[in-house]
Amino acid sequence: MAHSPPAEHAASEARLHERLEATLAGAIGGDARIVTVRRRPNRFSTLSPTEVLEIELSSGGTMAVFVKRLGEAQASHPDKRRRDRELVLYERLLAPTELPVPRWLGIGRDAASGNAELYLEYLDGLDLRYRGLEHWYQAAGRLADLHRHFADSTHALHASDVLLALDARYYEAWAERAVAELAKTYPNAAGRLAKLVERLEPATELLVAQPATLVHNDLSPKNVVSVTGPGSPRVAFVDWELAGVGCGASDLVHLAYGLDAKAHRRLCDAYWERLEGSRLALGGAGERASLLAACKLHKALYRLAHASALGSDEGTVAAWVEEVASCRSRV
Repeated sequence: MAHSPPAEHAASEARLHERLEATLAGAIGGDARIVTVRRRPNRFSTLSPTEVLEIELSSGGTMAVFVKRLGEAQASHPDKRRRDRELVLYERLLAPTELPVPRWLGIGRDAASGNAELYLEYLDGLDLRYRGLEHWYQAAGRLADLHRHFADSTHALHASDVLLALDARYYEAWAERAVAELAKTYPNAAGRLAKLVERLEPATELLVAQPATLVHNDLSPKNVVSVTGPGSPRVAFVDWELAGVGCGASDLVHLAYGLDAKAHRRLCDAYWERLEGSRLALGGAGERASLLAACKLHKALYRLAHASALGSDEGTVAAWVEEVASCRSRV
């Protein structure tokens, strides 16, 4: 791998120091002059380049900063055409310290590349894939806290022009994409699915009828970090690139996907119990089951729309199509 010339590298580091000092001064409320910065790659990086900066301050303090660098939008993914969504979301809505997210430190821009940089507190924890189920149940409770918080602040959500509108058209569009995707490789499955999605109104109407809240919209276990320490573990939801406004239970379904029946039930109970007394609470088990079925139906359609990208074989595709049928019958 080619390395930058020493002079170029030194200039790049100096620019980084300047950006960090300008950003952190407001975040830490004191002397943010930097003595040294040690970089290390983040082992969980996905699409966007990320790294951890271990910073020594002239005041004698130290801090670890997580940096996410955002490049061009993914035009191939219809929900990722606003590359600044996560930046704006942290700046406008996710700053309150009581929310289960990493602390927002600020936004910078690399003049050389033109890329925006999101600065967050670095959480030295593991995502739920490497944690026991008790961490999952705690995450479900904290998810309810987040949904409850934003269900009481919908004016702020609707005022934001970067959040996806998880409305009827949104769900219908993913159903259309799923049929078109299967038509390229599995025409028989596509025909079966096309008939199933002709009557999705009961599911979409149920989803849209729910009180709106902030929806992560990609809450797989890899996007939930749990940090252990004194007292209860701290849970934080990360990677908000697909965030929207709509039915919060879709996050619960995404989080619970793949769990066995007992764990699934406990996780859902932890979520619903925390919502008691809020405008998001549902009356009984039947209402909850219908809503979760509608959410699962959409998630199955979303997976089918990405069947090729996921490397799904014919058997897997057929199983997902039947999941659509089963969920539709339970709404």
